[in-house]
Amino acid sequence: MARINIEDSLFKDLAFTDLVIKLQCRTLALGAVMEAFMLAQKWYLDEAHGRLIPADQWARFRFGGAVLECGLAEAREGGIYVRGSDEQFKWLLQRQVAGKKGGLAKSHKTEMTVAVAKRSLAVAKPLTLTLPPTPKDNNKTLYDSDESHREEFNLEQIYQEYPRRRGQSNKGKGLEKLRKLIKSRTDFELALAAVRGYRLHLISQQKINTEFVKMFSSFWDAQGDWKEWAAARQSDGAEITDKLIAQAKGEL
Repeated sequence: MARINIEDSLFKDLAFTDLVIKLQCRTLALGAVMEAFMLAQKWYLDEAHGRLIPADQWARFRFGGAVLECGLAEAREGGIYVRGSDEQFKWLLQRQVAGKKGGLAKSHKTEMTVAVAKRSLAVAKPLTLTLPPTPKDNNKTLYDSDESHREEFNLEQIYQEYPRRRGQSNKGKGLEKLRKLIKSRTDFELALAAVRGYRLHLISQQKINTEFVKMFSSFWDAQGDWKEWAAARQSDGAEITDKLIAQAKGEL
Protein backbone atom coordinates (compact mmCIF):
# COMPACT_ATOMS: atom_id res chain seq x y z
CA MET A 1 0.00 0.00 0.00
CA ALA A 2 1.31 3.45 -0.81
CA ARG A 3 1.47 6.42 1.50
CA ILE A 4 1.92 10.12 1.80
CA ASN A 5 5.03 10.27 3.92
CA ILE A 6 5.94 13.53 5.66
CA GLU A 7 9.27 13.09 7.45
CA ASP A 8 10.50 15.05 10.43
CA SER A 9 12.27 17.41 8.02
CA LEU A 10 8.91 19.17 7.70
CA PHE A 11 9.20 20.37 11.29
CA LYS A 12 12.66 21.75 10.59
CA ASP A 13 11.51 23.54 7.44
CA LEU A 14 11.40 27.31 7.88
CA ALA A 15 8.58 27.48 5.35
CA PHE A 16 6.44 25.25 7.57
CA THR A 17 7.38 27.40 10.58
CA ASP A 18 6.19 30.44 8.64
CA LEU A 19 2.90 28.67 7.93
CA VAL A 20 2.43 27.85 11.62
CA ILE A 21 3.00 31.50 12.49
CA LYS A 22 0.68 32.69 9.74
CA LEU A 23 -2.16 30.34 10.75
CA GLN A 24 -1.29 30.71 14.48
CA CYS A 25 -1.80 26.98 15.01
CA ARG A 26 0.55 24.08 14.25
CA THR A 27 -2.31 21.58 14.04
CA LEU A 28 -4.03 23.78 11.47
CA ALA A 29 -0.78 24.14 9.55
CA LEU A 30 -0.31 20.36 9.49
CA GLY A 31 -3.84 19.95 8.19
CA ALA A 32 -3.19 22.52 5.46
CA VAL A 33 -0.03 20.71 4.36
CA MET A 34 -1.86 17.39 4.37
CA GLU A 35 -4.71 18.83 2.28
CA ALA A 36 -2.19 20.25 -0.17
CA PHE A 37 -0.52 16.85 -0.59
CA MET A 38 -3.88 15.17 -1.04
CA LEU A 39 -4.67 17.56 -3.88
CA ALA A 40 -1.23 16.95 -5.37
CA GLN A 41 -1.75 13.19 -5.19
CA LYS A 42 -5.16 13.44 -6.87
CA TRP A 43 -3.77 15.29 -9.91
CA TYR A 44 -0.30 13.77 -10.11
CA LEU A 45 -1.22 11.20 -12.78
CA ASP A 46 -3.06 13.76 -14.89
CA GLU A 47 -0.55 14.37 -17.66
CA ALA A 48 -2.94 16.81 -19.35
CA HIS A 49 -2.22 19.26 -16.54
CA GLY A 50 1.48 18.44 -16.36
CA ARG A 51 0.97 16.59 -13.06
CA LEU A 52 0.02 19.95 -11.52
CA ILE A 53 -3.05 20.96 -9.55
CA PRO A 54 -5.35 23.05 -11.78
CA ALA A 55 -5.50 26.66 -10.61
CA ASP A 56 -9.30 26.56 -10.27
CA GLN A 57 -9.06 23.49 -8.02
CA TRP A 58 -6.38 25.13 -5.90
CA ALA A 59 -8.54 28.24 -5.57
CA ARG A 60 -11.14 26.14 -3.72
CA PHE A 61 -8.50 25.15 -1.14
CA ARG A 62 -9.10 27.41 1.86
CA PHE A 63 -5.44 27.66 2.88
CA GLY A 64 -4.00 27.62 -0.64
CA GLY A 65 -2.92 31.25 -0.49
CA ALA A 66 -1.09 30.76 2.82
CA VAL A 67 0.66 27.60 1.60
CA LEU A 68 1.82 29.41 -1.55
CA GLU A 69 2.90 32.50 0.34
CA CYS A 70 5.06 30.47 2.73
CA GLY A 71 6.81 28.63 -0.10
CA LEU A 72 5.41 25.14 0.49
CA ALA A 73 3.87 25.26 -2.99
CA GLU A 74 4.59 27.25 -6.13
CA ALA A 75 2.63 28.47 -9.09
CA ARG A 76 3.86 27.06 -12.39
CA GLU A 77 2.63 27.36 -15.94
CA GLY A 78 -0.42 25.14 -16.01
CA GLY A 79 -1.09 24.86 -12.32
CA ILE A 80 0.21 24.57 -8.79
CA TYR A 81 3.09 22.33 -7.69
CA VAL A 82 3.27 21.26 -4.03
CA ARG A 83 6.90 21.14 -3.01
CA GLY A 84 8.09 17.55 -2.55
CA SER A 85 5.36 15.95 -4.69
CA ASP A 86 7.83 14.29 -7.06
CA GLU A 87 9.52 12.55 -4.15
CA GLN A 88 6.28 11.64 -2.39
CA PHE A 89 4.38 10.25 -5.38
CA LYS A 90 6.93 8.24 -7.35
CA TRP A 91 4.96 5.18 -6.31
CA LEU A 92 2.02 6.39 -8.39
CA LEU A 93 4.13 6.48 -11.53
CA GLN A 94 5.61 3.08 -10.72
CA ARG A 95 2.14 1.60 -10.36
CA GLN A 96 1.02 3.24 -13.56
CA VAL A 97 3.95 1.75 -15.48
CA ALA A 98 3.45 -1.65 -13.87
CA GLY A 99 -0.23 -1.54 -14.73
CA LYS A 100 0.48 -0.83 -18.38
CA LYS A 101 2.83 -3.80 -18.50
CA GLY A 102 0.18 -6.04 -17.06
CA GLY A 103 1.96 -6.42 -13.79
CA LEU A 104 -0.82 -4.85 -11.78
CA ALA A 105 -3.98 -6.82 -11.07
CA LYS A 106 -7.26 -5.29 -12.18
CA SER A 107 -8.54 -5.10 -8.61
CA HIS A 108 -5.47 -3.14 -7.56
CA LYS A 109 -5.95 -0.74 -10.48
CA THR A 110 -9.51 -0.11 -9.41
CA GLU A 111 -8.46 0.39 -5.80
CA MET A 112 -5.84 2.96 -6.76
CA THR A 113 -8.18 4.83 -9.12
CA VAL A 114 -10.90 5.11 -6.49
CA ALA A 115 -8.42 6.23 -3.85
CA VAL A 116 -6.98 8.97 -6.04
CA ALA A 117 -10.36 10.12 -7.35
CA LYS A 118 -11.89 10.39 -3.89
CA ARG A 119 -8.71 11.75 -2.26
CA SER A 120 -9.13 8.94 0.23
CA LEU A 121 -6.47 7.89 2.71
CA ALA A 122 -8.14 4.49 3.10
CA VAL A 123 -5.88 3.05 0.39
CA ALA A 124 -2.85 5.15 1.18
CA LYS A 125 -0.59 4.10 4.01
CA PRO A 126 -0.97 6.12 7.23
CA LEU A 127 0.52 9.59 7.31
CA THR A 128 3.89 9.31 9.03
CA LEU A 129 4.67 12.33 11.19
CA THR A 130 7.87 12.21 13.18
CA LEU A 131 8.31 14.96 15.73
CA PRO A 132 11.77 16.10 16.82
CA PRO A 133 12.85 14.51 20.09
CA THR A 134 11.34 16.20 23.08
CA PRO A 135 14.09 17.48 25.38
CA LYS A 136 14.13 15.79 28.76
CA ASP A 137 13.95 17.80 31.95
CA ASN A 138 17.66 18.48 32.38
CA ASN A 139 17.19 18.77 36.13
CA LYS A 140 15.94 15.22 36.47
CA THR A 141 16.87 12.65 33.90
CA LEU A 142 19.72 11.22 31.91
CA TYR A 143 19.76 7.92 30.04
CA ASP A 144 22.39 5.23 29.92
CA SER A 145 24.19 5.28 26.56
CA ASP A 146 23.35 1.58 26.09
CA GLU A 147 20.03 1.75 24.22
CA SER A 148 19.25 -1.87 25.08
CA HIS A 149 19.30 -0.99 28.79
CA ARG A 150 18.10 2.54 29.30
CA GLU A 151 18.50 3.63 32.89
CA GLU A 152 17.18 6.86 34.33
CA PHE A 153 19.36 8.99 36.62
CA ASN A 154 18.19 11.76 38.90
CA LEU A 155 20.59 14.64 38.42
CA GLU A 156 18.49 16.77 40.76
CA GLN A 157 19.48 14.44 43.59
CA ILE A 158 23.14 15.26 43.06
CA TYR A 159 22.40 18.97 43.15
CA GLN A 160 20.25 18.68 46.28
CA GLU A 161 23.06 16.90 48.13
CA TYR A 162 25.65 19.42 47.01
CA PRO A 163 26.69 21.74 49.89
CA ARG A 164 25.04 25.14 49.84
CA ARG A 165 27.16 28.24 49.51
CA ARG A 166 26.81 31.95 50.03
CA GLY A 167 26.20 33.52 46.65
CA GLN A 168 25.49 32.13 43.21
CA SER A 169 25.82 28.39 42.59
CA ASN A 170 25.17 28.32 38.81
CA LYS A 171 23.02 25.21 38.92
CA GLY A 172 22.13 25.21 35.23
CA LYS A 173 25.72 25.14 33.95
CA GLY A 174 26.62 22.50 36.53
CA LEU A 175 23.80 20.23 35.33
CA GLU A 176 24.97 20.69 31.75
CA LYS A 177 28.41 19.43 32.74
CA LEU A 178 26.84 16.48 34.58
CA ARG A 179 24.87 15.43 31.52
CA LYS A 180 28.15 15.08 29.62
CA LEU A 181 29.96 13.35 32.48
CA ILE A 182 27.38 10.75 33.47
CA LYS A 183 26.96 8.00 30.91
CA SER A 184 26.39 4.99 33.18
CA ARG A 185 25.26 3.96 36.66
CA THR A 186 28.92 3.85 37.74
CA ASP A 187 29.41 7.48 36.68
CA PHE A 188 26.28 8.51 38.57
CA GLU A 189 27.35 6.78 41.79
CA LEU A 190 30.84 8.30 41.51
CA ALA A 191 29.43 11.82 41.11
CA LEU A 192 27.07 11.34 44.03
CA ALA A 193 29.88 10.00 46.23
CA ALA A 194 32.09 12.95 45.27
CA VAL A 195 29.42 15.46 46.27
CA ARG A 196 28.89 13.70 49.60
CA GLY A 197 32.61 13.53 50.29
CA TYR A 198 33.06 17.21 49.51
CA ARG A 199 30.12 18.10 51.74
CA LEU A 200 31.57 16.11 54.65
CA HIS A 201 34.87 17.91 54.22
CA LEU A 202 33.18 21.31 54.38
CA ILE A 203 31.20 20.31 57.47
CA SER A 204 34.40 19.29 59.23
CA GLN A 205 35.89 22.67 58.31
CA GLN A 206 32.72 24.56 59.26
CA LYS A 207 32.56 26.12 55.83
CA ILE A 208 29.01 25.13 54.83
CA ASN A 209 26.96 28.12 53.61
CA THR A 210 30.04 30.28 53.09
CA GLU A 211 31.73 31.75 50.05
CA PHE A 212 34.47 29.09 50.43
CA VAL A 213 32.15 26.45 48.95
CA LYS A 214 32.85 25.93 45.25
CA MET A 215 30.13 26.91 42.84
CA PHE A 216 28.18 23.86 41.70
CA SER A 217 29.30 24.52 38.11
CA SER A 218 32.96 24.89 39.15
CA PHE A 219 33.03 21.66 41.14
CA TRP A 220 32.85 19.55 37.95
CA ASP A 221 36.25 20.54 36.58
CA ALA A 222 37.49 19.27 33.23
CA GLN A 223 40.60 17.70 34.80
CA GLY A 224 38.44 15.35 36.87
CA ASP A 225 39.83 16.50 40.25
CA TRP A 226 36.29 16.23 41.66
CA LYS A 227 36.61 12.43 41.58
CA GLU A 228 39.10 12.56 44.48
CA TRP A 229 36.27 13.57 46.81
CA ALA A 230 34.45 10.29 46.16
CA ALA A 231 36.65 8.43 48.63
CA ALA A 232 37.01 11.26 51.16
CA ARG A 233 36.68 10.16 54.78
CA GLN A 234 39.39 12.40 56.17
CA SER A 235 40.32 16.02 55.67
CA ASP A 236 43.46 17.69 57.04
CA GLY A 237 43.66 15.08 59.77
CA ALA A 238 40.08 15.63 60.92
CA GLU A 239 38.20 12.32 60.98
CA ILE A 240 34.78 12.37 59.34
CA THR A 241 32.69 10.75 62.04
CA ASP A 242 29.35 8.97 61.70
CA LYS A 243 27.76 11.98 63.39
CA LEU A 244 29.10 14.27 60.67
CA ILE A 245 27.91 11.84 57.99
CA ALA A 246 24.44 11.87 59.49
CA GLN A 247 24.60 15.67 59.66
CA ALA A 248 25.62 15.80 55.99
CA LYS A 249 22.61 13.70 55.08
CA GLY A 250 20.36 16.02 57.01
CA GLU A 251 19.49 13.37 59.60
CA LEU A 252 20.58 15.55 62.53
